[in-house]
Amino acid sequence: MPGLENGSSFENAFTWDHTQYPGGTRVFGATTNYGAGGNTQDWWALYLLANKTYVFQTRNPTAWDTYLYLYSPEGYYVAADYDSVDDGHGLSKITYLTPSEGWYRLTVWGYYYYGQYGPYVLESVPAPKSFKNFLYTPSRFDARAALAATVPSRFETVRERIMA
Repeated sequence: MPGLENGSSFENAFTWDHTQYPGGTRVFGATTNYGAGGNTQDWWALYLLANKTYVFQTRNPTAWDTYLYLYSPEGYYVAADYDSVDDGHGLSKITYLTPSEGWYRLTVWGYYYYGQYGPYVLESVPAPKSFKNFLYTPSRFDARAALAATVPSRFETVRERIMA
């Protein structure tokens, strides 16, 4: 994934962090108001498998009206939603059958005319593909599992730098 991974644009989308929630199905984020030093909308990069149905939705306790937009690996808009999630009261849900495998982008934002922004919970069922977990699957790659365990993931490395 090229870019800064700060969630500010299609090219700099956050990578789905499978360590934030059991099973890797949820991530947590926060948008900010214009000029507040953060993103007014967050972009997420998701590696999705072909011919599989994914359900993306914002969940409680997200307290503001959310909009979801899904983009194909080529950057084309493919789906959007506003106000149809299971939890109700202005949350969003997209159900999408992927025609091809690749890096899709999902953006979360609010209705900023009324200043709607803040923390959110974003869910994907099933979870997007995790390349770290791929090395641990029982298959011909078992010989590489020990090596992969000795190399820290990007999130572990960042966590260690912050704690130092």
